[in-house]
Amino acid sequence: MGRMACLIALTSIFAGCKKTDDLAGYRKVEASKVSAPVVANPGFEEGLSGWAAGDGFQSLPGQGTQQTRALYYERTNPAEYPLAEQKIALLPSQSYRFSALVRTEDVQAGAGDAHGGATVGLEYSVKGKWLGGSYLPGITGTKDWTLVEGMGKIPADADSVRMVLYLTKNATGKAWFDSVNIVPATRPLQAVLLHPVQEYFLPDDGKFLLRWDINEAFNLDASKLRVRVAITDQDKLVKAVDTPLEGKFSKGDLGALPIGSYTLTASLLDPEKKLILHEQSFAVACRDLKTAPAGAVRVDDKGRTWIDGKPSMPIGLYIYGGELTQRLGDIAASPFNCVMPYESLHLHFQGRPNQGIESTREVFDACAAKGVKIIYSMKDLYENYRCQGREVYPGKWNGITGERKIVEAIVKNFKEHPGLLAWYVGDEIPLGHASRVEERRRLLHQLDPWHPSWIVQDKFKEKTLDEFVSCADVFGVDPYPIEGKESRDMRVVLSAMEQSREAMAPGAGGLPLWVVPQAHNTGLYNPAINKDRETLLANSRAPSEEEMRSMSLLMTILGARGFVFYSYFDFIKPLALPDYEQRWKELCNVGTLLRELQPFLYSDETAPAVTVKTIQGTVNAAAYKTADGKVRVLVTGTGPGASEAEITVAGSANLKARYGKTESLGGGTYRFKGTDICSDVLE
Repeated sequence: MGRMACLIALTSIFAGCKKTDDLAGYRKVEASKVSAPVVANPGFEEGLSGWAAGDGFQSLPGQGTQQTRALYYERTNPAEYPLAEQKIALLPSQSYRFSALVRTEDVQAGAGDAHGGATVGLEYSVKGKWLGGSYLPGITGTKDWTLVEGMGKIPADADSVRMVLYLTKNATGKAWFDSVNIVPATRPLQAVLLHPVQEYFLPDDGKFLLRWDINEAFNLDASKLRVRVAITDQDKLVKAVDTPLEGKFSKGDLGALPIGSYTLTASLLDPEKKLILHEQSFAVACRDLKTAPAGAVRVDDKGRTWIDGKPSMPIGLYIYGGELTQRLGDIAASPFNCVMPYESLHLHFQGRPNQGIESTREVFDACAAKGVKIIYSMKDLYENYRCQGREVYPGKWNGITGERKIVEAIVKNFKEHPGLLAWYVGDEIPLGHASRVEERRRLLHQLDPWHPSWIVQDKFKEKTLDEFVSCADVFGVDPYPIEGKESRDMRVVLSAMEQSREAMAPGAGGLPLWVVPQAHNTGLYNPAINKDRETLLANSRAPSEEEMRSMSLLMTILGARGFVFYSYFDFIKPLALPDYEQRWKELCNVGTLLRELQPFLYSDETAPAVTVKTIQGTVNAAAYKTADGKVRVLVTGTGPGASEAEITVAGSANLKARYGKTESLGGGTYRFKGTDICSDVLE
C-alpha cells in the first residue's frame, strides 16, 4: 500500500473489525531470523584483504588486542582524508548494530568538531548515489582499546552499504582498529501501540492503533494477514477484536471498557495457514477523567492537547533556566504558553541561593502564576550516556544517586504541580539508545499517568524515525532549513514531516506531534564564523518571519499540533542581541498566528475538500472549519524558486489572502504564487 493510500485507510471508519473469542486451532511460529552479515577479515589477520584502504592504512603484526594484527593509521596533515572501507551485504529496512575496537594516541579532532576523532560508520547508497550514513562520535586523546558501537537502519531503497574506519575530517594523530563486527539489531516482527497515546483508554473510548514493522526477510504478504487485539485482566479475557492489517497499521475499537489496569495483547495472524506469526503485550489501563488530578494533561487521537479538560495547543520555546527566570514577564506577555528549559534539573532564580527542590518549585510557582507551563527535561538522566561526545549524566541530584531513584524523586516532587506540561525524555538520541528511552517512558506511565512524555528526533536524514516511535507519548522533529545565507527552501521540513506521517500517522489516530520549528541562526553554533558579529552576518542568517511562519504552517498541514521553537536563548546571545527586539516581534507574530489557528486545528467539524493543482514547485494546502462556519486554508510553497498552484476549496468562494500571495479566480478556486520558502492564509 502506498503512503497516501495507507493514510487514507487510517482515517476511514472502523470497518472490518469483528469480535473474536480465542485462537483455537492456531499455531505459534518463530519469526525467521535475520542472518548475521559476513565481515571479511575483521581482525586484519590477512593484511588488508577484503578492505579498500586509502593511503597510510597498514595491517601491523603485534598491534591488536591480543598481540595479533590491527589496522593502523597515522595522520599528520589535517587536509588528508583517506578511509578504510568494506562493502557488506545488508538487508534494506533492517537495523544493525555495528562496532570496532579503537585505540588512539594523541588524536585531536578538527577545530569545532565535538564529534571528531577515530571512529567507525556505515554509509548507504543507491545506484552509486550517497543516501546518508550512521556516524559515531570519535575517540580523541590517548586511550587504550575502546569499544565504539552504534546502530544504523538501512534505507529501504539502498542497494549498497559500506562500513568505514577512519579519522574524521581535519583530525590528526594515530589510531588502531580491531575486531570489526556487525549483527542484526531488531526483531523481524514488532508491534508499536500508537494509540491510546498515553496507553490508557477512556471508559467510552476503546479505539486503538498499532503499527507493525514487518521485516522484508520474513517474506509475508501483509494483505492476507489479520490482527487480533485482546484485553485481559489477570489472564481473564475482557474484550477481543479481530482487525485487518492495512499496510503497516491495524486499527480497531474495543468499545466500552471498565475502569482498571489490563494487558493488551496484539497477535499477528495468518488466517489461511492458521499461524500466529507474532505476539506482543502492552500494559494499559482504562481511566476515568473525572478522577484526574488538577493540571492533568491528555493528548487525544487527533493529536490535540487538553489540560484539565480544556483545549490548549502547546506553543513554546526552548530556553535555559537563567533566561527563563530573567525574562519570564516577556514570555508570559507573549503568545507562548510553555517552555522547555534545558537546566530543568537545577532551576532557580538567579541571585538567590540554589536550594535544590525548593528553588525549582519556586520557578514552577512563578511560571504557573503567569500561565506558562514547563516541559521538564530528563534528557540527560541516563547513566553512561554521551551527548555530543561528552558524558552528560549528572551522577546525583539533590543528594540522590541512581538514575531510576532520581527520576522517581523528580516525578514525586513535581507531578502534581499545575505548572507541569510534560516530561522531556530524549533529545536527538542515537539509535542504540532507543530502548533505554522506551523504558523511561514505561516508568513514567507508572509514576505519573497524567502527563505525557515527549521526545525530539533528528533522524529523518537517516530515515530511521520509525525506530523511535515507541520511545514517548508525543513525538517531535527538528528540521532546520536555514543553514546559511543562500538557503532558499524547506525541503528538509517536508521530508521530516512526511516521514513522521508514514511512521506514526499523526492526526489519524496515531502518535501526536509537537514539532520544533527553526527560529535561530545556525551560524551561532559554527566556531569558524561566530568569532564576531561582522563575520557571523557575512556568512549566515536567521530565518525571516515569513520563513518561520511557512515552516510552521507546513508542519501544521502535515499533522503537527504543538510547536516549541528553537530557541529563545539564541535570540539573546551577544552576537544576536542587537537584533533582539525585531526578531522577538517576528517570532511573536508567528506564535500569535498559531494561537489564532487553534480553534480551527482543534475543531471536530468536517473541513471543505481542498484540491491542489500544482503548476510550479511544491505546494501544500489544507482547510479547517469551526462550528460557526468559519474557514481557514493554509498554503505553503517549499522552494527553492517559484511555487505556483491553483487551489480549489469546496463551497468557499469568498476567501481573502492574509499575506497577499493568493488571488481569487472565482468559484472557490484560487491561484497561489510565491518564491522560495513562502506561505499564505486564506480566511
